Amino acid sequence: MKMKHFAILAFAAVTFTFNAVAQSSEISYGAAPARSEIMSFDTRRNANEDNRENVQQYITFAPVALTRTATVQSVGQVLEVPQIWNNRDMYLHIENPHGAYSVYVNDSLIGRSTDTRTPMEFYISPFVNHGQNGIVIEVETSGEPLLSSSLNANARAQFENSYIYSQPKLRIYDYDVRFEPDSTRTFGWLELNIIAGNSHNYTETMEVGYDLTDPAGKLQDYNMRECSIEGRSVDTVRFRMPIYKTNQWLWSQKTPHLYKLTMYSKLGQMMTDYIPIKLCFGDTRFDGERLLRNGKEFKIKGARYNAEKNRALTLKDLKALKTRGVNTIYVDYPQPYWFYNQCEQVGLFVVDQANLNVERGRDQRTIGGTPTNDPKLVNEYVDRVRRMYLRNRNRTCIIAWSLGGNSGNGYNMYKAYELLKAKGDSRAIIYAGA
Repeated sequence: MKMKHFAILAFAAVTFTFNAVAQSSEISYGAAPARSEIMSFDTRRNANEDNRENVQQYITFAPVALTRTATVQSVGQVLEVPQIWNNRDMYLHIENPHGAYSVYVNDSLIGRSTDTRTPMEFYISPFVNHGQNGIVIEVETSGEPLLSSSLNANARAQFENSYIYSQPKLRIYDYDVRFEPDSTRTFGWLELNIIAGNSHNYTETMEVGYDLTDPAGKLQDYNMRECSIEGRSVDTVRFRMPIYKTNQWLWSQKTPHLYKLTMYSKLGQMMTDYIPIKLCFGDTRFDGERLLRNGKEFKIKGARYNAEKNRALTLKDLKALKTRGVNTIYVDYPQPYWFYNQCEQVGLFVVDQANLNVERGRDQRTIGGTPTNDPKLVNEYVDRVRRMYLRNRNRTCIIAWSLGGNSGNGYNMYKAYELLKAKGDSRAIIYAGA
């Protein structure tokens, strides 16, 4: 398929071609890493303010229309690789594509997905050249794909909150964090595993660390350690520290106190990565019969709600739901990162749900009678649940995991449950279809 010149873009002209490919119901696993949704900042101030507009390693992805047929909409954007991005890893973060889609960088197909609601990241460095590069997304226009076919239309703008960003080849690749009371509930334990990555072909040494600030702005703990990482691999640096005077800062609906954790990496004398998150102090456990929050039984008063078209309207709705006595939000699919931030700020729990929403044949129990019992789709079911979990596992506002909407029962959902159960997470796993 021959693309028109990128001269239709106001700011550049690039010509390239690519070949159309058969549609696939599976994600290209190598091109789309599954991990926490990370945003790397260049300064502590930008990290504290979640200010992405002035970050040197961040470019908004707002593609313009290129071509359209009866079944496919092609959109694209020129990426002019900044000089400062040389020798860094680059990722394309996609949200709200409004259809199943394929991603091309220059001449190369790098990934495709039928999951229209879960934010997805593609590792694009191997396909990017110095200077100008063409990024094209082919979006199918036939509506929601099979496994999300029972959802309503997406209220958010197409490609809203999509972007391109870079990290150093020695960087924080991922993390696991728990901030929970000790067994006597007199102080807290901070357990932080920083997963450091090295994209060089040889062993390198770096430092990773963190600092923790309480809701009053007082520094409670900090630490930094050196690690040596083999080429093309990751390694985990583990921290476990007691944090005192935590009782006054328990996160609850009445007092949604938030600690601030900032992780960072250091090469020589230079700080290279700042990754901020907010922490709710407390724990949620399911003992097989009861849901426990901070050791006490917790009764859910829930409402089903998904993020609206912008942050202001969503925050207004969440506050109104809390005023009505709602304490837990049920979502239909993974939400934008700022939605969980708002729930933590307002004081609302969340039951997070994988984007598995297909009602077709849900009452069938024969093999293939429903997509949920079609073994050919098992990899996609498992992958969607895995991505939901890995993206949001560090969110302490999440008190339970839902495998999907009312999509019938069968082999695929059972295998997805097995995967999630094997993670050892103490939070409940639910599925109405079972």
